[in-house]
Amino acid sequence: MNWWDSSDTLSKIQTGLAVFISVLGVATLTELRSDFLKKQSDARRTAERAKLDQELQEQTATALRATRELEAKTRGRSVSDEQRQKLTAGLKPAAGAPDIAIVYVSGDSEAESFATDIAGAFTQAGVVHLFTFWTGTPIPRGVSVLSRSEASDAAASLISQALTGASVTNVYARGAFIPDKTISVLIGSKP
Repeated sequence: MNWWDSSDTLSKIQTGLAVFISVLGVATLTELRSDFLKKQSDARRTAERAKLDQELQEQTATALRATRELEAKTRGRSVSDEQRQKLTAGLKPAAGAPDIAIVYVSGDSEAESFATDIAGAFTQAGVVHLFTFWTGTPIPRGVSVLSRSEASDAAASLISQALTGASVTNVYARGAFIPDKTISVLIGSKP
């Protein structure tokens, strides 16, 4: 009788194989579970990282927008080349207008620089003007075009339209303290 013919031996082999298969199955299941948990953890980490990346991108975009807005608020006004061309063309019909004064706020270097840019366009258009500063009562913020009477309204309106056409926001009104037949272009502090 051979050893493999013995029922006791076969029973031991069968038991050994069952234990071996069980151990192998448990090891395989443990490995599979470990792989599953690792993949699940990696997926969670990837999702969290993507969420953090998205939040950082949004915060960066918000910070950049705020920086641009702050720069725009603190940057001085100026007349670009394109604006100068439009303003010069719009002012040419006012070349014969008498008594035009471009007045800026004394001590405000930003207003003075902007007034200088605007005065340059007046000069290019052939519009004779006085360029000066004001130290009296406060000049309104922004740009104002003022005339005293009907005699100067047409030219003042033309100047206001030329400024508007060059994208220079301005207010056109009558000014009680302006000499008759005079037009004042007031350059106040930046709005």
